Amino acid sequence: MDLKALNPNGNAFLVSFTKAKKTYKKFISPTLNDLGLTHNEFEILVFLQENLEYNTAKDIVEFSGLS
Repeated sequence: MDLKALNPNGNAFLVSFTKAKKTYKKFISPTLNDLGLTHNEFEILVFLQENLEYNTAKDIVEFSGLS
């Protein structure tokens, strides 16, 4: 797949995605602190809630990209 054909601005999409991800983390950090959860713990819980069929540590690493 030619990403430049999809996005003539080169890495602009990746930069935007990275900024959005940082903003998301900053937004949820106070709630995670209140709950005593790390960001990875929260992401694992969300993954498990949204993917009930994937419920082992191997599944989490393989399908979520978390480690």
